[in-house]
This record gives sequence, C-alpha cells and structure tokens, in this order.
Amino acid sequence: PIGNGEDAKFERLGRKVAAATGGNYKSQTSAALYPAFGAFDDYTYRTYQKPVLTVEVAGSGFVVDASTIRTRGTEIFKALSQFAQEVERFDVNNTAC
Repeated sequence: PIGNGEDAKFERLGRKVAAATGGNYKSQTSAALYPAFGAFDDYTYRTYQKPVLTVEVAGSGFVVDASTIRTRGTEIFKALSQFAQEVERFDVNNTAC
C-alpha cells in the first residue's frame, strides 16, 4: 500500500488494463510479483510520480511455447495502449482520478 489515495488510483488503472486485455492481467506491485527493492519501477514512481508497468509474459522459466507468442504480443500491445491512456489521466495531486 502506498497511501494518500494512491492505492485507489492504481486499482482503477489495473482494472482498466485488465479489461483491455480481456481480463488476462493481474495488477500488483512488483514486490508482490517477486522480491525486488530499489528497482527501476520504484525509482520512476518515486521520482516522477507516474505509474510504471512491469511486463511479465505468461509461462514459466522465461520459456514459452512459440504458438503462444502472437497471442501474448497482442495482449501486451492492448495492455500498453490502455496503460498509456491511463497514465495521461493519472495525477498524484488528484485523488479522484
């Protein structure tokens, strides 16, 4: 949790990205994904007060079946497109975003 009304804005952003991908997206902090501290996403948010998207592709061990690559690419494109739209609306000084 970040606090100061930020959590609600991140939850909204996550819902919008998930909807754009057909629901195949889980919104969570990088720390919840796997232990990391002082990573680029932390730095970017703390420095510029803008949300950051970390992309992890479905599969295990960073190896996926070649037949899934186009589908995952389409999902990632949709997620990035929606994320870009939501970042424009994201204002750390406005808790009503």
